[in-house]
This record gives sequence, structure tokens and C-alpha cells, in this order.
Amino acid sequence: METKVIFNAVRNSGHDFRGSITYDRLDVNFGNGFDIESGTFTVPTSGTYRFSFSGQSGYEKLVHTVVNVKKNGRTNFKIGDYNDAVKGDLNNLSYTWLMNLTKNDKVELYSSYGYLLANSDYPVTFTGELIHT
Repeated sequence: METKVIFNAVRNSGHDFRGSITYDRLDVNFGNGFDIESGTFTVPTSGTYRFSFSGQSGYEKLVHTVVNVKKNGRTNFKIGDYNDAVKGDLNNLSYTWLMNLTKNDKVELYSSYGYLLANSDYPVTFTGELIHT
């Protein structure tokens, strides 16, 4: 494929947090579609994209932890950890998915319930790549 769109964003600060997920570091940003400050990927080339998210539920646990995957400001689906909050252990949240997207669509992640943990030992990562035009 001639057109390369790939990004890898990492958050490794903030400890327990929720709300809009922004990032501290952008290791790869071919196609310049990812904005680290807003945590938003703006599609530079229409096509099919593969995304993945990885993170840990935080120490400040509620009943569960939920991350919303938003497309153009609306929740498309949710990634959740529904383990028992009483145990107090950290749980991995990890998911890979495909989306058909049109140029200028926006994709972002939002921690809507519970907390995520972000530090140097437990980074939150969001990656994406164009796999078909």
C-alpha cells in the first residue's frame, strides 16, 4: 500500500484518571493524523483501520472500568473491566478492532466510568493503522 497511516500514542503519567484520554508521547505518527494534546485521531485517508487499546484499571476502583470508543463525538462501543472492585487488584483492559472510516472522521477514547492507571510501569497505549484503502 502506497499510503501509510500509523500512530502509537502513550500515556505514562497521571496515575488514576478518568475522562478524555490524552497522551504524553507520540512514538509514531505517519500521516500526521494524531493530535497528542486532544487524544484525537483525525482520519487523513479514507479506508479500513485497525486500532488497539491497552491499559490497566486504576487503584481507585469502582464496580467496573469503562472506556468509550468514540467516532465523531458519539460512542461507537465500550471496552470494559467488570471484575470485583473489592479485590483492589489491577486488571488489564485490552482490545483490538476494525473500523471503516472516511477522511476527516475523528476517533478518540474516553474513560467514562471507573479509573485508568497511567505511569511508567503501566502505560496506557492507543495505536492505529490504515490496512486497506
